[in-house]
Amino acid sequence: MKRYKKDRSPSDPIEEVDVSTYCISRKKPTENERLLLILQVGTLCPLCGSNLISKSKGIRYLSEIAHIFPCNPTENEKHLLKDVVVAGNDSESLENKIALCKNCHDNYDYHKTISEYETLFKLKRKCEDDYNAKGLLSSYPIEDSIEAVLNKLSNIRLEDIDSMTKLSLHALKIRTKMEGASPLLIKEVEEQVAQYFLFIIDIFKNEYNKTFDSVALHIRALYETLNAKGYDKEQIFDFITSWIQSKTQENAMACKIVTCFLSKIVRFMANFPNKIFSLKESSLFYMLEIKKHLSKNDFDVWVLYNIMKESISLADYIEVLVCLYAINEIIIEDRIIKLRTYA
Repeated sequence: MKRYKKDRSPSDPIEEVDVSTYCISRKKPTENERLLLILQVGTLCPLCGSNLISKSKGIRYLSEIAHIFPCNPTENEKHLLKDVVVAGNDSESLENKIALCKNCHDNYDYHKTISEYETLFKLKRKCEDDYNAKGLLSSYPIEDSIEAVLNKLSNIRLEDIDSMTKLSLHALKIRTKMEGASPLLIKEVEEQVAQYFLFIIDIFKNEYNKTFDSVALHIRALYETLNAKGYDKEQIFDFITSWIQSKTQENAMACKIVTCFLSKIVRFMANFPNKIFSLKESSLFYMLEIKKHLSKNDFDVWVLYNIMKESISLADYIEVLVCLYAINEIIIEDRIIKLRTYA
């Protein structure tokens, strides 16, 4: 057997574990430990989804605490599980225990297979990750401006969505920035960002011009915190969506759209830190203004600046053009700026 280590690097040696030292006498979990194990699975059996807590006639636990690797394995189980990965210092560690309903517990104990062991082991790791991430994020406040955006999205009309200016999927280049994420998540982020990015930027510009930079830095801090804990891109996306919804109680789809928007901002910060977030907090919004001008005509670089110079400095104007060029939104040829179009 081998011991699981969440943050093990490829160069770290794999620790071999002997069943005779890993398996120790059964220890009944304390009430606090039992409650923690139930909360880790979200109060639902992770295998069948049945409730593990009853609130009729007072709170009653309907769960049983199962050992993922048995504390007293039979000879057949020792042979069956001889090459598996185990978690915790020994069989009585909380890392080796999970809350299940009675039926699923009995079925697992009496009909155990390698496949079922691996499924339960992975479920336990996911439940731990989810629980720990929620605890980590619970202390983070949410910006008022994010709540305002969510409120507008939740109450948006269909005709408003149809009339929105969309970014091109080619220009977004999200696929190259989300390497390793699932195709379904990549596609969802692409579509939501293309549809709503300019709409959300416009809300920040018109109503929260002073706070956008702090929102972006706040989300970047959340992202880096979760990333440092070893969570992958898909987990981080789900955790931030859940955090936004738990803090605001807003529409689930609106929360996903905002997470897609924020995830693009995080990637902007990671890939172009000196090209976007070194700007004054209001300068980012001129990306939208420049695109609006270019949607009507191509412009000489200096002609467009003369149109906008009352509201933006030359240095910021050039920086914003560099940003738009870096993300493939514009073409600059012989001082003429054009919106990039795709067949």
